[in-house]
Amino acid sequence: EHVAVKIVKADDAYLAQAAGEARLTAFLNRRDPSDAHAVLRLRARFVERGHQCLVLELLSVSLYDLLRSTDFAGVKLRLARKFGAQILACLAFLARPDVGVVHADLKPENVLLRHAQRSAIKVVDFGSASRLADATYAYVQSRFYRAPEVILGRPYGHPADVWSAGVLAVELADGAPPHLGLPPLRAMY
Repeated sequence: EHVAVKIVKADDAYLAQAAGEARLTAFLNRRDPSDAHAVLRLRARFVERGHQCLVLELLSVSLYDLLRSTDFAGVKLRLARKFGAQILACLAFLARPDVGVVHADLKPENVLLRHAQRSAIKVVDFGSASRLADATYAYVQSRFYRAPEVILGRPYGHPADVWSAGVLAVELADGAPPHLGLPPLRAMY
């Protein structure tokens, strides 16, 4: 079987984050045994020379790479809708009461195509994710996809992921995050 291996730097902070990512991804995989909710599959994990190694299913390019291949002109609206529907279905799964996980870093780099010539996707990189009850990180979400409550330092939850999904949807259709045409809000960043 061909797999991807994510090798995490042998540094205490990175190792703790990788261990949390592995635990959370394994939890999500147990909650989705039929692989129906577009969540990355963790196959195994091991430590090599102090580096945490996560063995993951092998996927194709990210949505960022797809946008780059269009020279950031965006994709056809029909394709953007297909991607958006799958992302929202994944977020609905994460928001279920028996799951209760906030991804907290949804962006084109963290959504990968399952296969190069198909429109099925997987949401990856649960390194910033947490259980809803534990969603207390001060720094979450990449700048372009950051929800208002996160910018303001307020408690966040599933709506923050939905905000990021909305920004991502506009970016897929337009080729760039929607705020790039606006004056910078330096006070917020």
